[in-house]
Amino acid sequence: ALLSKPLVAGPSMYNFQTISDALEASGGLKRTDANQLGAAIEWGLSASARTGAEAACQWVHANRGSADRQAALIVQFALASPRRD
Repeated sequence: ALLSKPLVAGPSMYNFQTISDALEASGGLKRTDANQLGAAIEWGLSASARTGAEAACQWVHANRGSADRQAALIVQFALASPRRD
């Protein structure tokens, strides 16, 4: 997605559910299974897939750095919490 290329993935994306849902909603990701793989590849070559891939790239840029933001919040809460010795 970061390279503005359409993505084709299998149906199971549970490890990346939020990300895959967002990329699919943007039009840059097509989930498929073995029976529909040919159609998904054809989709990946279409103009609508290219447009969706550009939108997916924008989503990636808008959501970059989340690990750093989460780490900063953890440190902030850890420092603000009273010590329990």
